[in-house]
Amino acid sequence: MIIAAYAVAPSSAQKANVPIHQDIVALAQPKVTEVLLVMDADKNGKISKKDFMNLMEAVFDRLDKGKTGELDPTQFRQSVRVRAATRR
Repeated sequence: MIIAAYAVAPSSAQKANVPIHQDIVALAQPKVTEVLLVMDADKNGKISKKDFMNLMEAVFDRLDKGKTGELDPTQFRQSVRVRAATRR
C-alpha cells in the first residue's frame, strides 16, 4: 500500500507542471460536496436526476429576475461577478 501511494504521489518537478486547473478542482471539492449534500433532497446519499433538475430550476429562477423564462448572457455574467465579489 505504501509503495502504491508513493508511486502515485507526484514529485516536486511534476507538481510544477500540473496545470492550475487541477488546483482549482481541488479547491472546489469542499463546495462541490456541500452542493451535493444540498441536492440530495431525500438524503439517501445519491443525487437523482429529479434532485439535480430541482436545484438547477431553483438557480435559474433566482437568476431570472424579470421572470421572462430566459437568461441572457449579461444576466448570467452579472450573477457570476456578484458571487465572485462577495467571496473576496
